[in-house]
Amino acid sequence: MNTQLVKGAAYAADKFNDLGGAVNRGAGPGIDRQALAAQRKAQAREDEAKVEGYMRSMPADFDVSQIPQKYRENISKFLTDGKKQYANAAMNIGDYEVGSDGYIEMVSRMNKVKNSFHNLKTQFDQFGAGKKDLTNDMLEGMYSKGNDPDEISLLTSVYTDELDIQIGEDGNIGFMGGDGSITNLGDLPDYFNKDYTSGDAIMSMANGIYKSGNPLNNSTRMMYENKLYQMIERGGIPTLKSLARDDFFNRGGIPSITDEELNDPMQRDAVEKKLVDFYMGVFNTHAKNGAANRVANSGGSSSSQSDYRLVDGNQWDGDVSYRLYKHKDPTKPDVWTYGDGTRYYVYPDGTKKKMSGGGGSNETTQEETQSSNTETETSNDSAGTMTVKEAYKLAKEQNPGASPKELAAIAQKLIKGN
Repeated sequence: MNTQLVKGAAYAADKFNDLGGAVNRGAGPGIDRQALAAQRKAQAREDEAKVEGYMRSMPADFDVSQIPQKYRENISKFLTDGKKQYANAAMNIGDYEVGSDGYIEMVSRMNKVKNSFHNLKTQFDQFGAGKKDLTNDMLEGMYSKGNDPDEISLLTSVYTDELDIQIGEDGNIGFMGGDGSITNLGDLPDYFNKDYTSGDAIMSMANGIYKSGNPLNNSTRMMYENKLYQMIERGGIPTLKSLARDDFFNRGGIPSITDEELNDPMQRDAVEKKLVDFYMGVFNTHAKNGAANRVANSGGSSSSQSDYRLVDGNQWDGDVSYRLYKHKDPTKPDVWTYGDGTRYYVYPDGTKKKMSGGGGSNETTQEETQSSNTETETSNDSAGTMTVKEAYKLAKEQNPGASPKELAAIAQKLIKGN
């Protein structure tokens, strides 16, 4: 701060004009003019030192180089106006006795400017941090689709510098919407990211249920229901909305839960139940498929569970997810298992064939597996009039007590005409 300029301004003020004349006018008979002049001069210097002390306390500018160019003019004007208010109060405070109402008023004005400068800097620091967080989360796909779309739209408008700002006397910044409304920085809505912790925990439970190879009973079903409810309660609204809208098990989330339900606090219990019911359905499907594969593995099928390898993560068939079991022999069909329990053989040429019973019956699984193997092995010899399915069906009708392996062999002979 250029204190010499402040001194010049002070001496230019009325209260500092013509010091010698004031001494002569104020001196009466018997008064030592020189002593009075010295006293007045000392008082003036004391006042000057007081003003200089206050001016040294004036808040400094803050670095605006990191602030968007769009907002710098408003900020510069606010800082300049604040300095003028501070300087006026600092120069006028000498007119009042310490502790008087006028003195307190001047101190209050200076403190108000200092606090507004500090608040403005703090707010723009918060603005910069919020912009960085939202930008990174959106670019990396971390933010949850359970957020209110209108609130996300407001945040993106704010953090992409689309909106004009208004700076209040206290240094608070507000963002002006197209309808003339102003939203203060401190009133901006919060947003939350996808709850990968809960999503991964549910995936881990589902995989554990499948690997156990056991159907759910009343006891295990209640245990998993309680785990899901506890998970939602611990995570609160962000977890509830993330599990309902993010693509953990179903692309686009759970369609049976509407936006109106999800955003209505009075329907939270109903939404929680829908969530738990959905994920319990996932667990039930995994339990059935795991049990079916365990039985198939112990039943002697030529394509046993050991012939297949579960590919990590969900696969996608359009908007529907499925688990992929790849056969170790590339000439044999893979198995696709969907969330509703249906299962398909998918052959190397892309042909897709539904497994009878959705894979829930050991006999059906073995028969379909053996039938698919037979179909693969005889595809080049099936130029006759009988298809694999027809041959297998006829073999089963003629030999009701035969095993799947025996039926497959008979079907081959029927197709080849032996």
